[in-house]
Amino acid sequence: MDNYEDDRAQDQIREFEIYDLDSDSWKVVDLTPECEVEFNHRGLSLKGNTYWFAQEKIALGPGRGMSDMAGFLICFDFTRERFGPRLPLPFHSSNGDNVTLSSVRDEQLAVLFQSYGASSVKIWISSKIEPNAVLWRKLFLAVDMKLLPDF
Repeated sequence: MDNYEDDRAQDQIREFEIYDLDSDSWKVVDLTPECEVEFNHRGLSLKGNTYWFAQEKIALGPGRGMSDMAGFLICFDFTRERFGPRLPLPFHSSNGDNVTLSSVRDEQLAVLFQSYGASSVKIWISSKIEPNAVLWRKLFLAVDMKLLPDF
C-alpha cells in the first residue's frame, strides 16, 4: 500500500494496491478508510489480514490544525479486498503515545502501549482476533522502564 504527497493540495493522498503473484501485477483497490494511519505506525499481518493502529482526525478549522481522537485498529481483509470496521483497543491513546502491534505465535494480536512521557509499558493480548471483531484479555504485563539502567 503506497502513500504519496500531493504538493498542490498539501493533503496526503492514499492509494491502495494489492500485488497478485499469479499475474505479476498490481491491482488498485478503490477504497479509502475513514481514518488516519500515520506513516510511522507499521501494520501487522496475522491470519491473512493486515491490521494497523489508526486514529480519526477532526479538523478544528482554518489555521487551527487537527484534533486527535481515540485510537483504534483497522483491518484490511485480503479475501474480501476491503477494510473492516473499527476495532477497539483496551486503552485510550492520544497524540504522542507509542502504540506498537505484534503477534503471539502467529495466532493472537499483542499491543504494546506507552503513554507520552510515561516510563511504563503495558501489553495486552487478544483472546479473539478477526477482521470484524477483537476481544482483549485483561492486562497481560506492565513494565516500569525507569527501573532499567540507561532508560
